Amino acid sequence: MVLIHTPRTLVAIGKGLMRKGASDAQRIGLGDCPHVYTSRVGLLDLDYMGHMNNAAYLSHAELARWQMTTESGMLHKGYKKNCFFVVTASTVRYRKEIRYGKFNIETRFMGFDDKSMWGIHNFYVPNKKDQAASRRVRAQVLVKAAVLRENKLISPKEFYTGILELEDDIIKQQESFYGDESFQEMVRNYTALEESMRTAAALEE
Repeated sequence: MVLIHTPRTLVAIGKGLMRKGASDAQRIGLGDCPHVYTSRVGLLDLDYMGHMNNAAYLSHAELARWQMTTESGMLHKGYKKNCFFVVTASTVRYRKEIRYGKFNIETRFMGFDDKSMWGIHNFYVPNKKDQAASRRVRAQVLVKAAVLRENKLISPKEFYTGILELEDDIIKQQESFYGDESFQEMVRNYTALEESMRTAAALEE
């Protein structure tokens, strides 16, 4: 796994460095400014049916985050202050298979609460002949992340204000989840599911 994933991670970081320096870098991957990651389904991603393997969606979602954080400067700022975010939970909804060829992932971190940042990856397959088909979501990955500084948990707001030094209007939008009621409902429902799973796990211990 390391022999395969590490080179891919380095390539994603390299792509982020090449695209770094956009005027709206602070907003890349945040709410109303999705980050776009482009890749191809390779032989290592395929299952025996010729579809992208279920696990490959999570791998490419991670690569998209590496590229996004590099491009936005988030990775560099965090590294300087020994501060990083780590995924604490995720869930995938598979809607339509992705076969061998090109695909895109749009990544948006939509907001935060006291302990966690919440983001979503949407997978698309470009179609030059049918623009509507290009915007059909093939899969969704909901991501919950915590922020660590020197291996100690800090609040996402401290990360955004003290580490990334984002503008006040971005912080306010993140606090309100950009007023997106459907995403807030998704977070509430997933939180309830997580509590149920935690309770079930405790019964098995």
